[in-house]
Amino acid sequence: MLHEAVARALVKLGKDRPACKLEMVKAGVIESILDILHDAPDFLCIALAEMLRILTNNATIAKGPSSAKVVQPLFSLLSKADMGPEGQYSTLQVLVNILEHPECRADYNLTPRQTIEPVITLLNSSPPAVQQLAAELLSHLLLEDHLQKDTVTEQ
Repeated sequence: MLHEAVARALVKLGKDRPACKLEMVKAGVIESILDILHDAPDFLCIALAEMLRILTNNATIAKGPSSAKVVQPLFSLLSKADMGPEGQYSTLQVLVNILEHPECRADYNLTPRQTIEPVITLLNSSPPAVQQLAAELLSHLLLEDHLQKDTVTEQ
């Protein structure tokens, strides 16, 4: 519960305050999120994804080395069944915020099964906002040569 309360407070603190977001990243907030994300219950994953969404709305942060570290864990998070639309939306938005920058797409080594498949599943999601973000993320992913030349993508 404490982690969730802290994440929600940091979201409020960081909204519309770029300097505050940069200070949070310098203080190691992203690394701290990564330390607990893989063991966190779904409700906390949703709060942490929202925190990352707020941080990566800043292009400087989205292009930074700390943000590159969240790509792989967030694709794993997309595969969780209990994330719900709010968690899916925040997770997709973070990935779009990072991967819309061509220089950031080269910073990860994920297979098409780890990236494309969870996104394709979300194209059939009921909330239109999740569908739209899934389509946008898919368009960024398909710009990568190694993802274009895979049987998953060809299907």
